[in-house]
Amino acid sequence: MAANPPEFTLLTNLRSIAEWINTHAELPLLETNGAFVGFSVEIMNRTLYLLRTGVVLTQEHAVDRGVTRNRAIALGHMVRIMKLYECFWLHARDNRLEICMIFFRLLLETVIRLEYLLTARPSTFRNFVLTSYRPEKEHIADLRQKVKQRPLIPIEKRILGSVAGYLRRDGITQKALLQNRSWDLDGKNFRTLLKDTGSQEWGYSYGFGNGSHFVHGDWRDLTMHHLKRRGGRYLPNPEYKTTDPRPTCAVTTICLRILTRFLRWNRSDRDNFVRPIAEQLDLLNRRLDEAHETYIQQRTV
Repeated sequence: MAANPPEFTLLTNLRSIAEWINTHAELPLLETNGAFVGFSVEIMNRTLYLLRTGVVLTQEHAVDRGVTRNRAIALGHMVRIMKLYECFWLHARDNRLEICMIFFRLLLETVIRLEYLLTARPSTFRNFVLTSYRPEKEHIADLRQKVKQRPLIPIEKRILGSVAGYLRRDGITQKALLQNRSWDLDGKNFRTLLKDTGSQEWGYSYGFGNGSHFVHGDWRDLTMHHLKRRGGRYLPNPEYKTTDPRPTCAVTTICLRILTRFLRWNRSDRDNFVRPIAEQLDLLNRRLDEAHETYIQQRTV
């Protein structure tokens, strides 16, 4: 018996997700934080499949020919989101909240940048490539200084040759790279990108800014997750924090919404089959978030 074609399996799985959403039009009885987390992880599992589908549809749309560099930059962001989200989901499932929060910040940054790119001019994509080479600028400057004082050792020659090769591939001269002084995309910092994409101002301090604690491991992160206070002194805390539905719901929402915008921009969901399912799953996710907020308020009364 011949195996079903990939398209058949894809449609079957998408219909299964749609049926699961309809089955849970009314949320199940959730009376503990663990129950909320468990249902959130179920939503995340299906969100991950939709993100993977978005990438697969892109490949089908390109008919195995690949895409141009500008489109590849957007596509690469979508693949990065998929991979980061999978890591977030794995750690959420295993109750490793502090690791989830690292991925939350990385996801937020990637999503906002993709949002900006989806409405950007061609010059923005060229600038994205140029500003990606900041470390290589320092490599070139350092090695040029060294070669004036002594012959380069083999590893230094390989580094210089590798950088030169990448720059040639991307049409960037060493002169242009060395003269560049701005390393923000289009000269805009993250707060400005948030504003330009229509995101709320609180997204900077509560999302991007707050996430800095967990990415950089500052005192706030250490005392929240990695140390425990006893009296006036501290002990190591090797245990992981239990997953909280608030970040899982938030990260799922931003990933589902950027998926629908990417599919529309890329014109890769021509039959409009994936986007309605993503939108319905987002609605279910938001209902879960609202129910969890009610649960928290009742417990704090």
